Amino acid sequence: MDHLRNVTVDGRPTSLRLEPEFWSALDDIGERERFPLPALCSFISHRYPHGSLAAGVRVFVASYFRELASGGVHAADAPSPASA
Repeated sequence: MDHLRNVTVDGRPTSLRLEPEFWSALDDIGERERFPLPALCSFISHRYPHGSLAAGVRVFVASYFRELASGGVHAADAPSPASA
């Protein structure tokens, strides 16, 4: 079942509904990259401006961990909000 959380995107409050696995992954990325959730969601919103924020989060999470899994890339080298 999806979980609804309130997040701030570009200073504006919004609601975001994701599966628990995506919330967990998003929290993990934020911890790895030392990026707070509102800043991470704002980054994703700008990186994937077409479509819903939820869809952008899913694509970002999949891309982030796919990059980590390919070629032995370390977390510090994965695509992140800090490097964009």
